[in-house]
Amino acid sequence: MTVQFPERLNIADWLLDARVREGTGRGGDRPAVLTETGTFTYREVQALANRFGHLLRSAGVQPEQRVIIALPDGPEFVAALFGTLKVGAVVVMVNPQLAVDAIEYFYQYTRATVAIVHRHSAPAFQAARSAATRVIVVGETATTRAIEGASPELETFPSHRDDAAIWLFSGGTTVPMVPGFTAPGLLEMKMCHISAVPSPSSSSTSNVRFHLSYSSTGSASPADVASRRDERSCCAASGWTTI
Repeated sequence: MTVQFPERLNIADWLLDARVREGTGRGGDRPAVLTETGTFTYREVQALANRFGHLLRSAGVQPEQRVIIALPDGPEFVAALFGTLKVGAVVVMVNPQLAVDAIEYFYQYTRATVAIVHRHSAPAFQAARSAATRVIVVGETATTRAIEGASPELETFPSHRDDAAIWLFSGGTTVPMVPGFTAPGLLEMKMCHISAVPSPSSSSTSNVRFHLSYSSTGSASPADVASRRDERSCCAASGWTTI
């Protein structure tokens, strides 16, 4: 059965805010991000995403503008992704280890207004930066203070279901191609992970896992999305570890 999505649909609300609205002791307090240094609940991820959203708004980001996210796996990547979506902007995910000439290509192609990068890869992104793109460096003292000083509350922008949500470029040796995904398109793909990290049995050395699962059977609601049964079956089929 085809899922009927509402006209106003923001992935951040569907997959993150809805978990927190389930109430204390339920979805909002479940683990969402696991790292070597600690665990982040959905509520904590939401608060950090809201702070990133305020940071982007203060940088002048408007709905439907592109925001490059070039961060390593971790809570900041997850929060930057959802913070971008929450202000109605379009996520552009790129490899944080790109060379300067490749970064220049992405700047020119996407016309991104902001790039969120880690301090370890910041020099390349700053060297390639065009005058129209502002670089926000995660890990720098000024950025940390701005994030910590921002409000943990933010109203999610009411994106239209046909608005672009995420640009995900292809890899390989040819010129990167980009499919632009709308919210329904992403959800209908039954994506088990927004930030997909292999299970411990894989060859990856990453120690961060994060998932938000979705079941497309019936007229699914945000509450249906969070069911543990759907999470396990969806992630098992895709080879990822359920938190």
